[in-house]
Parts: sequence; structure tokens; C-alpha cells
Amino acid sequence: LLAVQNALIAARAAGVQLFVNASSSSVFGIKDCADVTEALEPEPITFYSKYKMLAEWLVTAAASPDFCTVNIRPATICGYSPRQRFDLTVNKLTADAVRKRVITVHGGEQRRPNVGMSDAINLYGILTQTDPNLINGRTFNFGFENLKVIEIAKVIQKELADLNVEINVTDTLDKRDYHISSAKILAVLGYQPVSSIRAEVANLRQALDGGAF
Repeated sequence: LLAVQNALIAARAAGVQLFVNASSSSVFGIKDCADVTEALEPEPITFYSKYKMLAEWLVTAAASPDFCTVNIRPATICGYSPRQRFDLTVNKLTADAVRKRVITVHGGEQRRPNVGMSDAINLYGILTQTDPNLINGRTFNFGFENLKVIEIAKVIQKELADLNVEINVTDTLDKRDYHISSAKILAVLGYQPVSSIRAEVANLRQALDGGAF
């Protein structure tokens, strides 16, 4: 939290005009409602999400006419990155499919909102060209595919059809289920997704097949 505060102070002192805070949709915790919008209060359940929430408050409070700040709450980002993570649903299941030819799904009925790496990069670029009056001091959800884990597995299975991947379903104690609404960013910025889970799976497979990891 202090690091975010120091970054804000340093950015303003250096004459930075736009400060984009990469927060997380995990700040909402577990919600029972059909659509999780920015109007709902965060209820973080981990230290990670708690400090993401607190950082958002600092970023919003720092907004001024000459210092534009905005919070972006991405869903889980999926796809290829030079600093790859394989502990996230889409990436983990894709790696298992390519390496083992078997996807193990724990539970399966839980919805897990995702957004492609290509979309994350695209959005941050767009924000540097956006009218500050549209975003200053505001917070936006960012995620477009709220698929169940079993549906994600089937998307991967279909994209990797030539590998004859099997899906193995087991029970799980992790029943977290939520649906992120990105209607606000669609309305305010007119943002249209440039990627999808399936496209990111294809990118990740190419990296895996190419020996990147």
C-alpha cells in the first residue's frame, strides 16, 4: 500500500499526467448477485485483494484536474506472456492439455471471468489516448467471458482438437462463483474486445510448442 502511495507522489512530482492502477476484480470477494458491477462494495477475502482495494482508494483520492488517475479491475488475465504464469485457470488447463493430453477440472460449475492478455495490452494503450474527463478518478471492471470452468475446459479441448484431449472432472471445496459486468467500460469508452479465451489458448499453445517454457 505504501508503495502505491509513493508511486503516486513520485508520478505527480515528475509531472506525469496519467496514472493507471492495475487493480483486480478479486476485490469483490464472493458475490451472490447475477452481475458484479462497480456500484457494489468490495468485500475482499485475501490480503492480496484487500490491499488492491485500499490502493484503489489512494488512486481515486489522488485524482485532480492536472493528474488523471484511473483504476482498472481486470478479470483473470489469460494467455501468453514473457513472464508466464501457469497457476491461473485458462493457462493451467491449456498447459495440461498440451503436455499431458488430459485436463483435470475441479468442480466445473464455478464461473471464472477471464480477459485476454491481448485485451489488457490493448486497453492500457487506449487509456493513454483517452480524454481524461472520461476516466479521471473512476474505476472500471474489465472482463468479457464469464465461463464456467467446465466450459473453459471444453473451449480448450475444441481449440486443441488435434491432440484428442480428455477432460477429467473431480470434486472441489472451492465453490467461488461470480460474474463480472463490464457494461460501464463498454458504455464510457466504447471498448470492444480484441481477443478471446480461445484466441489466447492458441497463442499459448504456439509458445508451448515452440519451446518457450
